[in-house]
Amino acid sequence: MANESIGRIKCPITGAQAEIREAKRGKYPLYYYSRESGIIHGKTPEFERFIKENGKFDQTAPEQPEEEQKPEKETGVFDWLLGGDDD
Repeated sequence: MANESIGRIKCPITGAQAEIREAKRGKYPLYYYSRESGIIHGKTPEFERFIKENGKFDQTAPEQPEEEQKPEKETGVFDWLLGGDDD
């Protein structure tokens, strides 16, 4: 089953109107599809930026998930005695 269309973009390769879709997995989920050019999935930050800047989205622009912050490591007596900064 195809992913749902979330917008439209003009394909720079063929000039055809293409549907913007979002993959279910992957670091760079945006791609576009048209009958003329097929699936175009760049898988780079530049390609994602191109789609976001040139696409017309049906809803709000898709948000990139924020990178998880490392929790602060608690320091104990042994960390204090041994230096404890092994990162």
